[in-house]
Order: sequence, then structure tokens, then C-alpha cells
Amino acid sequence: MHRFYEDFTLPISLIFKNPFLNSRKVALSVAAGIVLLLSTLSESFGQATFRTVASGNWNSGAVWSIVSGSDGDGIPDADDDVIIRGAFTINVNVNSFCSNLQIGGTASGSLNNAGTVNINTNISLIVTNTVTVGGFGSSFRTGTLIFASGAVLQTPDLTFGNAGGTPGTPNEIDMAAGGILRVGSFTVNSTGITNNWTPGTGTVVMTTTNTLPTQDITSFNNLTINGGTTTLGVNTPIAGTLRIDGGTLAMGIRNITTVAAINMTGTSITGTGTITLAGDITTNASGTTASINAPIALGEAIEP
Repeated sequence: MHRFYEDFTLPISLIFKNPFLNSRKVALSVAAGIVLLLSTLSESFGQATFRTVASGNWNSGAVWSIVSGSDGDGIPDADDDVIIRGAFTINVNVNSFCSNLQIGGTASGSLNNAGTVNINTNISLIVTNTVTVGGFGSSFRTGTLIFASGAVLQTPDLTFGNAGGTPGTPNEIDMAAGGILRVGSFTVNSTGITNNWTPGTGTVVMTTTNTLPTQDITSFNNLTINGGTTTLGVNTPIAGTLRIDGGTLAMGIRNITTVAAINMTGTSITGTGTITLAGDITTNASGTTASINAPIALGEAIEP
């Protein structure tokens, strides 16, 4: 785009320097150039729907086909929808963006089966609307999402298991190697569908008011509350650290059946359920009040 702009402006400047051209010709040339420039900008930043035609890296045009709309560079951008299907695997190898991400096929045809997304080490994928892990219409249209160490996925909503899914190979979200899932809320569809959730060594960060799922995504390694109120859906084990960086964790009558450590930053945990604590509570309130208004049970004996 930058090169186009430079190449385009050069002949306009030459027109103005040419004494043999009258002002009307100059005006027409400038107007035509502006129309061409706006047309090119529109094409480059148009909304498109991409789907996979091969396995490979996110930033390779060879793995994508545009099924609707237009796009200037042939690579999904922040306003584009993306469908991963055809038993293909996409490696997110550079920091990337899209509007909606569907992992797993959603329509008839030989290539509309499973899809896999690997987010590579220390790479982020930002999805401005919804991530759906799992397709529909066939038992083969499943979705798999895998995090490498340091990988980040950010989305307002993650749907695990498509509402129209068919029983078959399980959908999967795998954080065994670590990574960060920064999400506003979860939607879980598991009627007749199997969803495998592996919290591994990963961290889930809840960013807005939500209620955690009552099925499938019910345990965590590290869980961070960083905005709004997060309400427990069921009794919840947390293998690593529970961080309350902003907002509130509302337990209600639910229990945190185990947690290795709690880190509080001027926010609160409320409820009548019990927290079974195996380690320390650290407060970093910085002049504000951090409070735990819930019973705490020590998970290990206290030595005299």
C-alpha cells in the first residue's frame, strides 16, 4: 500500500510542473488518482470470509481461499471471518487477527471436516468476536485448538462444541504446554457431543462479567479474574494460582475444592462455599482493600 501511494503521487507532481498542461487536465488527473486510490484502499481493507484449502502457516496465502467478500493481501485480518476445515492444520506463526474463527467444518462437501489451530510459542491471536471450537453436520467436523508455551488467544467469547454438532471424534482445547486464554465468557454445547478440555499448565483470564461453565470447562491450572464478576458454575479445582487482579469472584454456594495459592490485588472473593487452600495468600492491594468473604479450609496440616 505504501509503495502504491509513492508511485501514484510522482506523476501528479510532474503534471503540476508541466507548463503545457492546463488546470482542467491537472484537476482531472488528480480526481482520477483519488478515485483509484480510494478503490485500492477499499479492496485492501474489505471484509472477507476465508476457509482453508491446505495445511500451513497463517500468514501464507497458499492455505486460504476467499469464499465471499474481498481482501487485498489474501491473509485474514481483523475484519475477516475464518473457517478451518478439510482436516487441515493452521499454525499461527505470527501475531494475527480475525473477526470470527470457526474451527471445524460447517457445510456439506468432501473438505468440510475437521480443523486444527496451533498457536505457536509467544504468538498471539486476537479474535474480535467469537471463537467456535467444533463444526456441525457430520461426526467428522470436529475442532482442535492447541496452545504452545507463551501462546495467547484473546476473544470476547469462546464456544466449545457447536450447537449443531454430531457425536463423533471429540473437540479439543489443549493447554498442556501452557499459554494464555484471555476470554470474556464461555459457551459450552455438549449435548450428544464430547469436548475434551486440558488445562495443563495454561492460564485462563476472565475479562468481563460471566458465569463459568457447568460442564467440560470446570477445572483450571491458573485462573485470573481481571474485570467484572465471575461466578462459579460448579465446584471448581484450581491446580495452580487463583489471581484476582480486578473485579470479583462470586463463589455462591460452590466450592473451590483445591487451590495452590491465591493472589489478591484490591478486589474480592465472596460466597458461602469453601476454599480449600494448599498454599499461601498474597495481597498486593496498593492502598485499596482486598477481601475474602468466604470460608477457607487449609488443605494441609499446620506444623507447630
